[in-house]
Amino acid sequence: MSIRHVFSCVVATAILAFALPTISHAQTPAPLVIRGATIIDGISDTPIRDRSLLIEGSTIRDIVPADAAPTAGAQVLDLGGKFIIPGLFDSHVHWQDWMGELYVNHGVTSIMALLNVPKAARVKSQEAADLPRLFHNGGRPQFSEASTEPEIRQAVRTWLLNEPDLANFPQYNERIARAWAIGADETHKAGILVFGHTDEAPGSLRDGIDILEHVWGFAEALMSAQELRAFREGKFLTWATFLNDQNRLKQMISDAVRRGAYLNPTLNYEWGGMSSHARELEIEDYLTLSNPDLAYFPRNITDGILARHRQIKNFSSRYENTPWVSRLSLEDRKEFAAGYRNVLDFTRSYVAAGGKIQAGTDTVTGGTPG
Repeated sequence: MSIRHVFSCVVATAILAFALPTISHAQTPAPLVIRGATIIDGISDTPIRDRSLLIEGSTIRDIVPADAAPTAGAQVLDLGGKFIIPGLFDSHVHWQDWMGELYVNHGVTSIMALLNVPKAARVKSQEAADLPRLFHNGGRPQFSEASTEPEIRQAVRTWLLNEPDLANFPQYNERIARAWAIGADETHKAGILVFGHTDEAPGSLRDGIDILEHVWGFAEALMSAQELRAFREGKFLTWATFLNDQNRLKQMISDAVRRGAYLNPTLNYEWGGMSSHARELEIEDYLTLSNPDLAYFPRNITDGILARHRQIKNFSSRYENTPWVSRLSLEDRKEFAAGYRNVLDFTRSYVAAGGKIQAGTDTVTGGTPG
């Protein structure tokens, strides 16, 4: 299944896990009718009220009038005042085997794993109650900027044997642009989308990227050659202060939207420390990670996850990679705040222009799974 197909599907399975304990695996489960809840189906423009959900086995069979007589032998569950939503999809996950229950219990029923997941694990995840459905990038096609066109196309064909759902290419830049474009062309022939990092958003869009991870590729495209060199030498706090040429940004966004490109801005991963919700999110993570039932959670990463709510991603040589916001100078904090506003404005403009946003967390660096 191509990833365009995957992301178009309404995923609504593990959200109903509360009903599973009543179902015997030794016999065909009775139909289940859920009444009273407001239904968000991911397709309709408005919430669906005064309807019931009919579930047969593991399939949502129909949405029926609330007063419809239930199927003979059906179990009826009244969830008045509650909501039923599609399962959520995290499109950017550095998957590890211990993450499954956390995802499912947060309502995330599918993830895109950035590795080559064995087929047996992918098949198991389609049915397992304690795993999200695992889609994967199958690793990366093995080509470089020096590869010839036949070598690049063969590398993609070899990689396709891993049954990838999405292509994650090396970071796009001017050096690898030629090879990148050839690889994207061969990948698109197989009906698979290409995503990844880019140092130059317009060029990567021209050469076939379908999903842009992060926003910095737009900012770098606005820098002069001298500014870009200084940025790479660590002389600027953040790329985000360069997102300020509205005319050029409008044109870049228009081109991206016209090409149907998705944007994954990874706001929490990069900018969570500047959010007005940072403190409440830190407390929420702390309470989750303190749960004794999470004995399997790797404790060596707990502190890092909690700390990220107080940190900001820095690109200058003046600080470490993720300095604490409270320890920044007043001037530097103002600069980060200005960059943060620019990123929010850019994302808002992308949506207003008709652009499509993906939700991908960059977990585990990006936070608690789910």
